[in-house]
Amino acid sequence: MNRKQLSQLCGYLRWASILTAMLVLGYWGYYYFAHNEIRFVQQALFSDLWNHPNTNNTALWFIISPSIICMLLLTFWLQKLLGIFQSGHFFSKDSLNCYLWLVWTNAASIILGVMTDYAIKTYHKDFFATGDHIEILIDFSNILTMLLLLLIAHLLKTAKDVEDENKEFI
Repeated sequence: MNRKQLSQLCGYLRWASILTAMLVLGYWGYYYFAHNEIRFVQQALFSDLWNHPNTNNTALWFIISPSIICMLLLTFWLQKLLGIFQSGHFFSKDSLNCYLWLVWTNAASIILGVMTDYAIKTYHKDFFATGDHIEILIDFSNILTMLLLLLIAHLLKTAKDVEDENKEFI
């Protein structure tokens, strides 16, 4: 695959990511407005709270809104990175910055996911008799993926520094 084909592929992937995000947002919007259901959170506890007559649905929106914002930011940084790749700048400073923003936004998303899970379970405990302890699940594959992404970012930065040093030497 040559550079032009790779740039075209990045363009297709860029628009596919935007289209996918729009479809997901449309799906969520449809279920919210047509059925008064939140499909962003796939937890039975959240559904119990959402449908309970004494819970504050605005509070539930505030609990899940940071995760929704992270999803939108991840989509933004991914499409921006793919846009830079589409223009043929695969190892530029801008592409590395976008990649790092994508990685750190993903890290924030993982942390916010744990915090959202904790908040939902704490709020649920206030309305339902579920015991005294709250169990928080952490997916270690996400943590390993983050470490791998950070390692790749470091390797890309190091390779770019070596390339710049070689250009100065010549």
